[in-house]
Amino acid sequence: MVVLIKDLDEPEEERVIQTLVFCSELKLLITASENLIKIWKLTKGFNWNRKPPQILTGHKSIVNCLSYLYLGEAGIILASGSSSKSSCVKLWFIDNKGVWDGNKPESLKIETGKIKSIAMHFLADGGALLAAGGGEYGNNLSVYKLTPKLQWNEKEPLVLKGFTYWANPIALHSFNNDKIILVVSGYWMETFLKLWTFNMQGNWDRKQPLTLKLPPNEQFEDNYLRSFEIKSFEDNSAILLASIASSENDYWICDAGYIIAWFFDSAGNVTDENSMVLDSTNDSIAQAIFQILNNDNLLVASKITYNQVSVKLFKKISDNWKEQNNQEFKYRKWIKLGCFLNTSSEIFLISITENRLISRKVLSTK
Repeated sequence: MVVLIKDLDEPEEERVIQTLVFCSELKLLITASENLIKIWKLTKGFNWNRKPPQILTGHKSIVNCLSYLYLGEAGIILASGSSSKSSCVKLWFIDNKGVWDGNKPESLKIETGKIKSIAMHFLADGGALLAAGGGEYGNNLSVYKLTPKLQWNEKEPLVLKGFTYWANPIALHSFNNDKIILVVSGYWMETFLKLWTFNMQGNWDRKQPLTLKLPPNEQFEDNYLRSFEIKSFEDNSAILLASIASSENDYWICDAGYIIAWFFDSAGNVTDENSMVLDSTNDSIAQAIFQILNNDNLLVASKITYNQVSVKLFKKISDNWKEQNNQEFKYRKWIKLGCFLNTSSEIFLISITENRLISRKVLSTK
């Protein structure tokens, strides 16, 4: 275990890192600490270059979520979401050297008490679809269109309904440059995900969303979703992988946790609406992230209770996914999974603990 980055710029009680995204193309780790966004530049060897991070200010309250799109030679567009009485998403442009362009970020105000998740995806005209989920008691799932210049088109967002409580987390994923799937989960007693379909112009097809139900648990209370991600295989099919736990209570006292998955063909159709259980434990699985190595191999990291992490390699054998190895790590303090970081010969797991980013090698790829 290596402390990759230690954030020392603020008083200790205020410097907790909330979330991060990693831009592999520009070797940037972008973190949110309270109401500040920090851009950390990595070296060719994927270590922090020890230069002070660039700090983006402008949010009045805690930044809960980050999302970005890579723009090639133009750099990236970064979206950041905060929670306050006037929650907003801010759009920042960062050049290909990893430096903010200095222009005041555009703000998209959202009528919700808390933005918990953001997702963005390119549209056919070079613009983008931006979805923001969160809120309290009332279908607060807002979908914006950004113009080809990646500015808000100044039209009211599409508000999708279908949840009683929060609508988060969320993800956007496209198939064959033909359609975009917006995946959203409910929260607290809503044991399902919903999938809305958009075309590549960013228009909703006006059909009712497909509902994917979490598997029931015969021994305990119903399962509740904690996190999910969706990614493509090499053949353009995709996997939606989720972590769930068996109780609506605080996740550290849950009876059981599971890693489940749904699979999509290259056209974006769910191959089986019943999920596949990849892994299970007698503790909670509060969070999971994964890396696709190829069509037949998955690397999955699971946060078990508040301070334990399991990293497993799964191999596809005769249409079944079999566990190949398991590494377990225990930390002295709470941990939050960040991302996998790939070098030319190794894969590292980046995690958050208070004001530190922890790097741990989990796989050699030579």
